Amino acid sequence: MKLPISSAEDRAIRNHLFIQEFFQKAWLWGLLSLVFGLVFPLGIARTIGNYTPAEIAASDRIFPAFMENQELFCILMGGLAAAIALVQFGFLYKRETVDFYFSLPISRKSHFRYRFFSGFLFFAVPFGIMYWISIMVAVANDIMIVSCFREIIQILLLYLLFFWDLYVLSILAMLAAGNYLPAVVMEGVVHLGCPIFCVLLTECQSSFFRTYVNVGQSILPGYGSILITGKAVIRNFHRHIPEHRMAVLIMLFLAVLLPFLAEKLFLIRPAEKNGSGMVWPPFRTLIHGAAVICGGIFVGLVMRNSSLSSEDFWLYSGVIIGCLFTHLILQMMMQVSFRAVFQGGLLLLTTTFLCVVTVSIFRFDLLGYDRYIPEQSKVESIGISLARLDYYREYPRDMTEEEYEKWNIGGINSYLDSSSSLYPYKELREMRLTDMEPVYTIINYSMDHFEDFLYGDSAVVCYRLKSGKPVYRRYPMQGLTEISDPEILAAAGQIFSEKEFKNMLYPVLRGSFSNKAIQLDPYYHMAESNRTIEFTDSQFQQLLNTYREELMQLDYEDLRTTEPLMTIRFSASESDYYNSYPIYPSFTKTIEILQKKGADCTPIIRKIQKIQVQYDDNGNYRTKYITDAEQMEELKRMLIRSDYYNMGLTLKKANTEYLFSCTVTNSQTLVDVDIDYYLPENRIPDFCKFE
Repeated sequence: MKLPISSAEDRAIRNHLFIQEFFQKAWLWGLLSLVFGLVFPLGIARTIGNYTPAEIAASDRIFPAFMENQELFCILMGGLAAAIALVQFGFLYKRETVDFYFSLPISRKSHFRYRFFSGFLFFAVPFGIMYWISIMVAVANDIMIVSCFREIIQILLLYLLFFWDLYVLSILAMLAAGNYLPAVVMEGVVHLGCPIFCVLLTECQSSFFRTYVNVGQSILPGYGSILITGKAVIRNFHRHIPEHRMAVLIMLFLAVLLPFLAEKLFLIRPAEKNGSGMVWPPFRTLIHGAAVICGGIFVGLVMRNSSLSSEDFWLYSGVIIGCLFTHLILQMMMQVSFRAVFQGGLLLLTTTFLCVVTVSIFRFDLLGYDRYIPEQSKVESIGISLARLDYYREYPRDMTEEEYEKWNIGGINSYLDSSSSLYPYKELREMRLTDMEPVYTIINYSMDHFEDFLYGDSAVVCYRLKSGKPVYRRYPMQGLTEISDPEILAAAGQIFSEKEFKNMLYPVLRGSFSNKAIQLDPYYHMAESNRTIEFTDSQFQQLLNTYREELMQLDYEDLRTTEPLMTIRFSASESDYYNSYPIYPSFTKTIEILQKKGADCTPIIRKIQKIQVQYDDNGNYRTKYITDAEQMEELKRMLIRSDYYNMGLTLKKANTEYLFSCTVTNSQTLVDVDIDYYLPENRIPDFCKFE
């Protein structure tokens, strides 16, 4: 039994141990200083090393070191938190060290606090010093501006708050375990358990829900763990998104609550449990169950996705096998005994049952996620991307981050083309179609033909509910070239005629251009055929306004049946690089302006000099030439440019077994160029066919 000591003696002993702790673990100070001394300058170089001093001076925000794309650094902080917690509280796992430290004339509360705060300072002091030295070096070498110091301090504090929460969680894991091996399991579950579980459930959604769209707003909780929350906050702090401010408040709340909980557990921790598996059995049961469910889902998904048939058989077989093996491994590790492998039968059955239920919720849509369609009365407005309604776009080069964010509203290579993996979430959220009947017509058509369209294109829909919440769904659809149902074509035509839809589909209708020049490309992918035309400010604005007016008037039937004459890009500057847009024959006013500037707007189809027909006869290609003038004219009235067709510009159904290679002459280089065409399905003239 300890003799009572005064508070002054307790404080003196605690201060002595605190100072002694610092000197005894000087190696940890040196190691962390070395790590941060290497990481920070590298972070600065990666973040802003490519900026010139002029660009930095012109920027309103150049982020300090390692502020962008720092997933690896956040993971490193989690590892350091676990390692420092192990160094500070690893004495709990040996009876000799526990007896020694607990026999010192100092209260357990004081003992916990000096170890807790000294461990935090092992990280915070070298981190803050090396952080600040790196910032000073960056400023001295003109690769960082002084005006962002306030932001530098804010992010420094965010990092320290992030580490504090990770560190306390690591200590909680250490206190629940009674040995090093269970402690490693606990650390892994605390830091990675929730992110892994969220990833597995997200994979279940994408594997089983046919209408699922991953927009970062899944049916899972937004913040599953400190690691997820902290990484999101640090990565997105500069964007000042409201939900991340709320996350900071959550982290502050946990930073106050968790140390009190850790201290309480340290005070009531039974010393006789040191060296065993887990100090408190309920923790073992909880962690064990969560890990077994994750293992079962993972193995089940792997076996299902690798099987060629009987997916349900392999899915549930994998779930059972995964639960069994995870259970056996955890039993051995958490109880530090090989004999424990044969124990816990009831726990295994319970967790396997829960795992099967979890997987079945997704497999059989027990919660009705796939079948959910909001009632029109509950929807304020709607946004939709029509399958294959896209056009050629080029990636903008030499843009600042802010310019790119403005341009990249929906994706890099496509805007409302839902066949792309880059779904246009932001554009759909911005689109506010109030005439929802055509959209619901397409949705109901898709739901009635769900199995038929499972592997085709799709239409992505964003319902904006009257509550303000956006709800996304992806509906399997035929490409518009495949649809013959007049009701669906009429609905698509109604949607396309909406001003709100076209504004989202064609960024030129809402963009601004600093370079008063255009580029015309009559042959599409041929760079040598591009022609640049300079305009005065008034001429350029007239052309832009005229093109916008005629683009807004573009009829859906023209889009489906008419080949564009050429493409136009409203900028000829590499630093102001915008997308190419089609010019259709119906754009008569635009064509007139271009012709006055000397542009050749003659349809390419009229310049065809010879036509070669190639037929794919089960891999044996047969060829003939069309030379008769009347036959060539008949073909010209039907030909569909293959590149336009493949990119959805011309939405006619084509027969791709016949390839028509048509020769024209480049008016600038006088070089013959072959352009590939198709013919509409069921409209192959007899003189093109092969016997």
